[in-house]
Amino acid sequence: MLRLLPIALVLLPALSRGAGLTASLEVAERQKAAWRPYATARLSVVNATARPVETVVLRPAGGGPAVRMALSLPPRQAGRLELPLPAIWPVQSYELTAEDAAGEVLGAAVVGITWPEEHLATTEFIDDAYLPWRDVRAAWPGRVRWNAAVLLGLFVVAAAAALFVPGRWARAGTVLVLAAGAAALMAASAGWSDDVLRTQYTLVRYVAGAPPRVESFLVLAARRSSRVSLLAGRVPYPVYPDRASAGRDDSVVEPTDRRITLALRPGEVRIVRPGRRPYRPAPGVAGHVRHHSPGRLGIVADMDHRRALVIFEDRCWPVPAGTGRLEMLAEADQARPVAFNPAFFDRHAWRLLEYWRARYLRPGRAYLVNFTAAAGSHRMEVLELAEAGGPESAPGTRRAHSAGGISHRPAGRAP
Repeated sequence: MLRLLPIALVLLPALSRGAGLTASLEVAERQKAAWRPYATARLSVVNATARPVETVVLRPAGGGPAVRMALSLPPRQAGRLELPLPAIWPVQSYELTAEDAAGEVLGAAVVGITWPEEHLATTEFIDDAYLPWRDVRAAWPGRVRWNAAVLLGLFVVAAAAALFVPGRWARAGTVLVLAAGAAALMAASAGWSDDVLRTQYTLVRYVAGAPPRVESFLVLAARRSSRVSLLAGRVPYPVYPDRASAGRDDSVVEPTDRRITLALRPGEVRIVRPGRRPYRPAPGVAGHVRHHSPGRLGIVADMDHRRALVIFEDRCWPVPAGTGRLEMLAEADQARPVAFNPAFFDRHAWRLLEYWRARYLRPGRAYLVNFTAAAGSHRMEVLELAEAGGPESAPGTRRAHSAGGISHRPAGRAP
């Protein structure tokens, strides 16, 4: 396959205060594994302004997160910087802005690059497997809804009583005061709830001949306009269900601090990887399957199965709840279609299952799937059952293969 060479495109002149800013971008010879799925690029900048540059920001023109990094550059001096960039498209341009210590933009340019195929990470950022989270809604907590109902009832009673106040203007003033008081109380009650609902999803896959594979992501659903800042164990990155969502993104990633900042509108849903809580896979997980006849499976596994299913193709079998060794015979006439069933799945478990099916389900393979839920966190563990007589699925290890946790730091509400 023809290897594409990095190309530095012609740059636009700076746009701020008539000052000049010249820059070029090329693929770094050495790609840093710690920055994946970002690709490593080398940025060269000439500061032709009369003021020192302290920070540079590069935002992909076709959508994706902006990257902010420190670059101290005296007036009329040149400098170089290696930085991670989202390599979403083979030929990509980035809007470059240079800022001083106060955050004022000193100049801007457009830089372009052609990414080699091995550095592209389109599916790491954009994947329709995330579509199950598109309909997430950050419902108000029960206590807020209860308070609203009580306040509405009290307002109706008080407004009815105000009808007996003598004088037309006095009655109108009383109703206005009551309405203002009810609105203030309602706003105070809603203020007790978080502006953004945060839910972590973790998928653990036990695959034959390989260590456990852990991936996690944080789903943010906004109740009000908010600005959220997240810190991670490695450089975080947003993911999108489609290209249009990527095009609307205005998040900013700071690789040095491993921070991402997002501005959310009411009702908006965003997904960030990795999740905030790292997970340590359970040791000793293994299992196999024996095909006795079409649709008849013999399952032997050592894995937590308190809320579990056996899945084969488009059929599933409920598993008796337990924590030790599982031995069961999955009969064809007991199979159910893999479909949403409120008696077994909640919406969180179903979304995780749909995500896994879209990305990892393989025809002709049997799986043992277990769901675990805690406050604000949902986990799905999948054991790919090896064929009887072959190597069993690799035992779990005590090495955590997650990408590090994310902690939360409030950054105030968006204006």
